[in-house]
Amino acid sequence: MSKIGRTLALLGVCLAVLGAAHANEGVVKYRQSVMKALGGHAGATGQILRGNASRDHLAGHAQSIRDLAHMVAAAFEQRVAGEDSRAKPAIWDNAAGFRDAAAKLQQSADALLSAVRSGGDVGERMKALGGSCKGCHDDFRADEK
Repeated sequence: MSKIGRTLALLGVCLAVLGAAHANEGVVKYRQSVMKALGGHAGATGQILRGNASRDHLAGHAQSIRDLAHMVAAAFEQRVAGEDSRAKPAIWDNAAGFRDAAAKLQQSADALLSAVRSGGDVGERMKALGGSCKGCHDDFRADEK
């Protein structure tokens, strides 16, 4: 192989590595966006339940929480953890445990939406949702750096 050929091959490898690193960063940013959105809607719901905002938006926030909760497991399918990621290796090393935790989150979110729609005890459903979040974070999310 000529010197130009070797240089082009090396350049191709470098570009492929940089592209993969950029893609991994995108995966992490996507997951973080999903989780931040979930937390934002949960926070807004909490403010509504404390009487700090109109209940007019409660159903919308509950629906968004439900929709986002059903995205969590899929968002972590790829074993990617960037510098800014707080995802613990346990997510993939204990995949069954993570899927169970994600399923509990989904069930809690479904129950919250059901309570909002039926006039049930939304406060209790929010506590259960918070417990699902905490349980998953305890096992699968690292402390802030």
